[in-house]
Amino acid sequence: MKNLILMVIMLLCLTGCSEEKLYADYEHYDLKDKRIFTYNCLNDERIKQTYAIADITPNNFEGQSIRGLFYQVNGNDYILLDKIESGNYTEDENDKFNVINGNKLYAIGNLSSPAVVVYNLDGINTTKEELNFTLNNKIIIIESIDSIKNDNIYFLTYDNKIAECSLEDYTCEYIED
Repeated sequence: MKNLILMVIMLLCLTGCSEEKLYADYEHYDLKDKRIFTYNCLNDERIKQTYAIADITPNNFEGQSIRGLFYQVNGNDYILLDKIESGNYTEDENDKFNVINGNKLYAIGNLSSPAVVVYNLDGINTTKEELNFTLNNKIIIIESIDSIKNDNIYFLTYDNKIAECSLEDYTCEYIED
């Protein structure tokens, strides 16, 4: 009986230590004092994973914001997966800058971040791809995300027009009012 208890304790210690090591290279946040926007996705094994977006702009930054993409590893323990810089992001308009579609997060950035990026959400294996949408073979300047329907994403452009863009070939056309 003692051997069984000892083996269970050792097994618990080993699994706990490996999880700690698994996330050791990431910045950890509790996000308690932040306004967070959470997203739940199912991974390939149908296990719910929680992601969060929160403004992590340092107090001395002016004219820009930095929002973090986080992955919840346990309770209030979130790890930072990526930072997205933007000059015009506000928490009140979060859904215009970050939109989930399935296990993909589409995010708008600018400054040192790509204008449009898609994150394939998969825990610590999350990948990021910069997307360039074109209209008449020119990259369009995007202000915000309007919606995602079927295989299209709709953007508000810098000139206040709605562009319908294919998520297959990234070409766009303006929608008439």
